[in-house]
Amino acid sequence: MVALQSFAGAMLTLVPIVATFMSESIQPDHELYDHVRCIWRLHLIIGILSLGPHKSMQYVNRLRTLVVEHAELFVMLYPNSVRPKFHHLFHIADNMVWLGCLLSCFVCERKHRETKRAALWTFRSIDNTVAKELLSRQCARISAEGTSLFQKQWMHNPKALNFGGVVMHRSTSACLECGPTNATDMVWVQEGASVIVGRVEAFWECHGQINVELRRYQRRDAHGTRWSSTNATTTFVSVEYIVDAMAFADLGDSIVLVIPPCMPQL
Repeated sequence: MVALQSFAGAMLTLVPIVATFMSESIQPDHELYDHVRCIWRLHLIIGILSLGPHKSMQYVNRLRTLVVEHAELFVMLYPNSVRPKFHHLFHIADNMVWLGCLLSCFVCERKHRETKRAALWTFRSIDNTVAKELLSRQCARISAEGTSLFQKQWMHNPKALNFGGVVMHRSTSACLECGPTNATDMVWVQEGASVIVGRVEAFWECHGQINVELRRYQRRDAHGTRWSSTNATTTFVSVEYIVDAMAFADLGDSIVLVIPPCMPQL
């Protein structure tokens, strides 16, 4: 048995990959299928918690059920691996209901990097100097022209293009509600019951509206995990309908295996 220890980002990436691999490889009649059920519930729990402070609230009851089911399976399958902090999972849904939203510690943890950078070459009066430096940097960001500090979504370093008097901006990367997204990423787009899976080509902005240019793939299975790039078409959709970017693998013969986002599976 090999123990894997890493930072949260790596673990959050590995869980859906391992869960998808196990669900693809192990059938319901296999003796290891309970392990699949356990990690799949962990995958869904992480997916709900990744939806943000407000979108996750509509799944709070589902989260409560998943936590209980995951805990029961975990204790049954790995009785020697239970740690005292495991019970903290049971308080997440209660705290969400009490506060009215889901809070994450990741935002505060990321701010540690800013503090460390400001303190890197400070050798005297470190508390006073670092506090003033952080305040100065924050004010500079707020006052900077074209700042994206208070924008919900924005494009990185867009280039202005003139089409018959209509000015549009184009970029190959953008920071969206689901996170940073770049050209060649595979994204899941959903508007109601309509689902589009495609490869990002570019982002376009006109009159404040950001759209994504996609190479739209064709569905090849009922579960939405296999898509074909054969006869892919170019389409433009609003970035508001992008659910998430996905991990994917090229299976050959123009078939791509994707890991669908958590939300459509809840």
